[in-house]
Amino acid sequence: MGKIKLIGEIVDNDTAMIYRWLGFDAICPRMVENVAKSLGEDEMLEIDLNSPGGYCSAGAEIYTILRQISEAGHTVVVNVVGQACSAATVLMCGADTVNASPVSYFMFHNASASAYGKARDLRSATECLEQVDETIVNAYQEKTGHTREELHKLIDDETWMSANRAQEYGFVDNILFVVNLKQETEEDKEEDEMLDMVKACAISHTLIPEEKVALLKEFIIQDQKVKDVKDVEAKEPLHKKISNEGGRKSMTLQEACEQYPEINDELDTFVKNTKELHDEKEAKAVEDAVKKERRRMQDIENIEGAVSAEMAYDAKYVNPCDAKELAYRALTKHKNQTAKYMDDVMSDHSESNVADIKPEPDGEKNTEADELAGYVNAKHSKQGGKSNGKSI
Repeated sequence: MGKIKLIGEIVDNDTAMIYRWLGFDAICPRMVENVAKSLGEDEMLEIDLNSPGGYCSAGAEIYTILRQISEAGHTVVVNVVGQACSAATVLMCGADTVNASPVSYFMFHNASASAYGKARDLRSATECLEQVDETIVNAYQEKTGHTREELHKLIDDETWMSANRAQEYGFVDNILFVVNLKQETEEDKEEDEMLDMVKACAISHTLIPEEKVALLKEFIIQDQKVKDVKDVEAKEPLHKKISNEGGRKSMTLQEACEQYPEINDELDTFVKNTKELHDEKEAKAVEDAVKKERRRMQDIENIEGAVSAEMAYDAKYVNPCDAKELAYRALTKHKNQTAKYMDDVMSDHSESNVADIKPEPDGEKNTEADELAGYVNAKHSKQGGKSNGKSI
């Protein structure tokens, strides 16, 4: 059985070499191709995946490679051992079977890109992204069987899923290590809160900008005296080449930065930009969470007149829920109280023996009310009052 770990951001083959040279994890199509070439007849390919996403084109290429491996008669299995977000969700859909760790999570969203230029250029960029979204939906629809409308809404909303929810939706076939991870309604709410925390607190991945990759490639080409950065990787990994040439010892990243200040400057800029982007996204996620909680509180206050103060307080702070759930709780409680009241009425009726009391026969005797009415009518007639033909 062939096995490979795909850990890190998904990039093209050349950029992956830069990542490895810097000591970063990265995933590229060539990694999968190399393993595929070594597979024996009918041998299975198993992949452990943990990726925040990356380049759409590289993710699509790996998806295609996995489908080709499957078409050639090999079973392809992907185990999501951490996260599968963005382009990584397209990659995993190329497998015959997707397994997920019970603590893994997933994120699905639209393709994104930077654009500049005239209005025509920006419109072209928009059209390009819309078409890329269509290709993403192609992979999702093939895997899950959901409609295109449902899947477009999924990525438009930037949807996060736990392993359990991804299995229910059709992206995951099996949950690793457990037989049944089905959760009850209250636990589903806790799951939603957990995913909100992941969105608010998880460190966002940041790909090395293309212009920085170009600078690093130029530096390596000059330093290694080769025509193209591919020539370096074709011979041997760069860090080994540095070690073998001229008796120079292997360098740590810190030593490399000290020897080549230009790399240090680029890394400082990269770290700064990464931190700023993370802080911005974290602040936005926290702001969204606060707005969501305020809306929940306001919705509950809008229906407080229809529920008891005790129930409203419980919904706000003790057993948090939204206004819809609170209304359901109130209706259920009212229904139970009404049923108890009717049971009590019927019990009182039975105990009073009122059913055993028989009415007196008609004409047997006048009631006290009849006698009083006759007296008043007689009095009225003697005093010449007008009754318009009506008696009291």
